[in-house]
Amino acid sequence: MISRIVGGRVVNHGEVVGSTLVLDGPRIAGVDSSAGQDATRKTLLAVATRSSGGQAAGSAAYDLDAEGCWVVPGFVDLHCHGAVGVDFATASAEEMGRALAYHLGHGTTTCLPTIASTSLPGYLAQIKSQPPGEPGALGSSFGGYHLEGPFLNPEQRGASSLGSLLLPGEEVVAQLLDAAGGRVRMVTLAPELPGIGDIALGLRAAGVVVAAGHTGASRDEALAAARDGLFTHVTHLFNGMPPFHHRQPGVFGALFACRDLTCDLICDGKHLDPAVVHLVTGSLGFSRVALITDAVSACGAGPGEFPLGDSSVTVRVAGEAPEIQGRLAGSVLTMDRAVANAVGMCGVSVGAASLMASEVPARVAGFDDRGSFDPGMAADCVLLDQRLSLVAVVRAGQLVEPSLGQDTPHET
Repeated sequence: MISRIVGGRVVNHGEVVGSTLVLDGPRIAGVDSSAGQDATRKTLLAVATRSSGGQAAGSAAYDLDAEGCWVVPGFVDLHCHGAVGVDFATASAEEMGRALAYHLGHGTTTCLPTIASTSLPGYLAQIKSQPPGEPGALGSSFGGYHLEGPFLNPEQRGASSLGSLLLPGEEVVAQLLDAAGGRVRMVTLAPELPGIGDIALGLRAAGVVVAAGHTGASRDEALAAARDGLFTHVTHLFNGMPPFHHRQPGVFGALFACRDLTCDLICDGKHLDPAVVHLVTGSLGFSRVALITDAVSACGAGPGEFPLGDSSVTVRVAGEAPEIQGRLAGSVLTMDRAVANAVGMCGVSVGAASLMASEVPARVAGFDDRGSFDPGMAADCVLLDQRLSLVAVVRAGQLVEPSLGQDTPHET
């Protein structure tokens, strides 16, 4: 078990706050920014050398050298469909564990496995399947399912087939929530659909985060729905909705007018021009924007044909965005690269990128025990070098095996 992470630049709440992160087993004890104040340091070290199991002080505890590295909170991905050939819509528990492990190897210490629109029996079967750990459990990267559908606008359905979409109905939602057993944390829906109000409010009453996405809502429609409490977040802003127009600002107009709303962005340089990332973060502020991957099963698997819900996507060249009938359909992004892209392509600070990759999505998803380095939070950390390449991942105070993030060649 790691007792301290030393010698790096520790980032908390978007700012560099010290050089030593002190752990208390699977939790954060604090940040040592005393720089010579021995009494404070001794107090922190006394906390750090206690193991979580009540064993003798200092047993099997060690320091992790972070010299020259950024030390940021573990990443929280609100929207991820899979990796290494595994689609979360159909994955077995073993396959899901393998895909989650891949993303963990790239710094995603909490992930919401996202199920693209599929048949209702498909939804029910998958969310009833045993996930690898309970949602939000300390030490497990499974944070609860994100259902992207089935209540989407047919004209903005993206990779979803028409046959997989459903109109709002209480019976359908009751079936979904009954199958979920508390394992669904987020649902993306189109707030302009007729009859969606009762459904959205019912989901929120059940503790589910409701996001607007794959929507054709106008600014006024989206703003009215937000003010009625039908959604609190916007899924992959500008993607899965009509193009932004200066006289028809759509959902972005509602985001600008309603300061309680948050949104997420796919920062891969393909779904959004860097100037658009500047526009959004400059308009809303970094504390209202989360970075996501929207990664599909092609992530980490090279070129080929890959499943996504009840559809399939194609990657023609390794590293290029997946497509379906010439349209973008998810990404092959990982959270460490999303952070690096936000800094390198979009010019945001490392602190701001960290905020958008960890603290904001944790707050959006309702996790109050992760996303920052405040005392008592989960000891989930990512070490990045000066080029923002990943050096190490720590989950619940333990070093993650580096091989978890290795790509798996896809056989066609």
